[in-house]
Amino acid sequence: MKLKNYLKVLLLGVVAFSIGFFIKTYFLKPSGEIEFKTDIHDFEEIPYNSQAEFYFKYVNNGRSKVTIDDIKTSCGCTVADWSKYPLPKNSIDSVLISYDTKIEGYFSREIAISSNAINSPHRIWITGTVLPPIEE
Repeated sequence: MKLKNYLKVLLLGVVAFSIGFFIKTYFLKPSGEIEFKTDIHDFEEIPYNSQAEFYFKYVNNGRSKVTIDDIKTSCGCTVADWSKYPLPKNSIDSVLISYDTKIEGYFSREIAISSNAINSPHRIWITGTVLPPIEE
């Protein structure tokens, strides 16, 4: 009789441990999640050789810190600048995107943001039209 009770308690302990491990591993994994306030910015019409910059704001809605590892732009005319420090949960930061306005005409550029967030990579876009230079 004691052996049966011992085995029941042991089995119950193993089952409880397994359930706890499963929940911790699959549901409570520390994970950050980036949410951008906007995914696209339209500069509309921009004068030739002017400043074209936009801050894409984002928040970490996850349960752990988020670090942006890399940002890839679709061409050399687009440059990204961002914080290399981990962003705590529920905190806000931004990515600065600059476009070279010495290239006239319409543009649409994709920017891919790689991080340790569960929704990585995240994609944002800039669009606009650089007007021809004004001749003097």
